[in-house]
Amino acid sequence: MKVLVIGFNSRPIVESAVKAGYRVVCVDRWGDMDLVKKCEEVISFKDTLLSQDRETFYLDAVKKLVYKHQDIRFSLIGSGFDDSHVFWREVNKHVPILGNRPDTIKKSRNWRYVFKLLSSLGINHPVSIMANNESGVLKAVDDLKPPVVLKPLPYGGGGVGKKLIKSVEEVPIGLKGKFIVQEFINGVDASASFISNKETCWLISVNNQLIGTKWLYSPGRFTYCGNIVPLTVNKSIRGKIKEMASFLVSEFKLVGSNGIDLILKNGEPYFLELNPRFQGSLECIEEAFNINIVKLHINSCLNGKIDLKATPKRYSGRGILFSPRNLKIGDLWKYNFVEDIPFPGSMIKKKSPICSIRAVSKRKREVIKMLKLKASTLLSKATFTL
Repeated sequence: MKVLVIGFNSRPIVESAVKAGYRVVCVDRWGDMDLVKKCEEVISFKDTLLSQDRETFYLDAVKKLVYKHQDIRFSLIGSGFDDSHVFWREVNKHVPILGNRPDTIKKSRNWRYVFKLLSSLGINHPVSIMANNESGVLKAVDDLKPPVVLKPLPYGGGGVGKKLIKSVEEVPIGLKGKFIVQEFINGVDASASFISNKETCWLISVNNQLIGTKWLYSPGRFTYCGNIVPLTVNKSIRGKIKEMASFLVSEFKLVGSNGIDLILKNGEPYFLELNPRFQGSLECIEEAFNINIVKLHINSCLNGKIDLKATPKRYSGRGILFSPRNLKIGDLWKYNFVEDIPFPGSMIKKKSPICSIRAVSKRKREVIKMLKLKASTLLSKATFTL
């Protein structure tokens, strides 16, 4: 059976699908070496300046692949399109999306509705104000009292565009468009990953998120830099997260693999956002729990049956290494801990992602130690400045 995978970084989903026994074609932003080797065909945009027309590029690529590979059974969508239910609807016209419906995507990004729902359910979340212009942002910042977090809408995901505002004077001049101004919650960056079938939620894992990690040369305070799985929490916290996920499954009729971004503060989980699709933590969860997320996702979507008995066997970490300067990449294929491998000779601009690095151990501190060592090794031996 052949499937189409669509995403900003599709490689983890593709690898999971291949392990589950599927043949794969793919539309991806980067088109890295290890992705290409796993797929029958890849269309990527690594040399294309993608701005507001990104969805048009992707949709054209989907049409080409569907026309050429008429045996594609369905599509799986990853990150990059959470704010575009229109894109989901257009893809669905050409190849069925196995997962949440476009209306679910739209509903999950109706922020006023989401915040009102969370408040009615008594779910912790940052106090949030919607602002339609610069004056609205200034008023919201003043009302909430800094520090606050400023998010542009539509929100790009991965921390793109988010800013920490410590005073009214730090609000950028000349803001245009819509924004969310949120109370800043200082705590542990986390996420939760679960499988659902519109009615029942199976919480798989609570994960440590690497956000703005300096030793990975993160380009921003809120940039997503990977995961360490699992994040050990007590029964009370896990129960609250499970209850939160169950509420969302019931309200949004979620199916398949879904996730929530969280902040854990003083033993209390605070909801940040719902990710109604495959998450960046996928491969770490698979390795830590010895399961296949794509297989679980497909089973839950097609027949609603989920056979899940998951207990962590180890800690698994993935770090996204960003470039501290303009680089020309050498041969990273020889390093067995590297994934999302750019082709030798690729030019990587400062603050752009170079690759992913992986580490596994029975101890979390060892995973962190190994990731740090591998990051420094790559930057010293496998790249050179332009």
